[in-house]
Amino acid sequence: IAAAHEMFLRRSNFKNMIVVPNSILAQWAIDYKLLYPDANVLVVAPQDFTPQQKAQTLVKMRDGNYESILISYSTFEMIESGFIQAEKDAKNKVEIIDKALQNNMLKKVKIRNKLNGLLQKEKSDLLTTIQEYHKKQKELENTVTFEDLSITALFIDEAHNYKNLPLESSLGQIKGINVEGSQKC
Repeated sequence: IAAAHEMFLRRSNFKNMIVVPNSILAQWAIDYKLLYPDANVLVVAPQDFTPQQKAQTLVKMRDGNYESILISYSTFEMIESGFIQAEKDAKNKVEIIDKALQNNMLKKVKIRNKLNGLLQKEKSDLLTTIQEYHKKQKELENTVTFEDLSITALFIDEAHNYKNLPLESSLGQIKGINVEGSQKC
């Protein structure tokens, strides 16, 4: 709480979001008000994200001049994420794969064929993913997404719930290591 509020006061960050477990959202709101009684804080609980209220709450989050937004896990996970940056990242990965395919021409035939097969499969998967991102972004045209909220700092209590980021590796699948990541990431 103190870090988020001090960042706001120093103007290094203008809108902070603090994501906490559902069961302690009310306690965090009380603690924030105890520490900073004059703070303009928006508390977003699951009941604020019913189908009837979700769009209105997202507009309030986007347009409001809040020092911090306190939000529960379940509510945070219902905020749509735009796919523009993900699409750009996937296109960059395709370019990297294309360069790797060109560089593989210098390797021995047996190694080159195996690597190229893995890289071609990954490229094909990425091209499919890019098409899906583009389609999903079109569907979100009139929806307020996380990117639209202009959150400048994201604090997650018990962040281990969002671990297992995907790993990049030229080795493909590595025994004992999850390179795919989790769905939450």
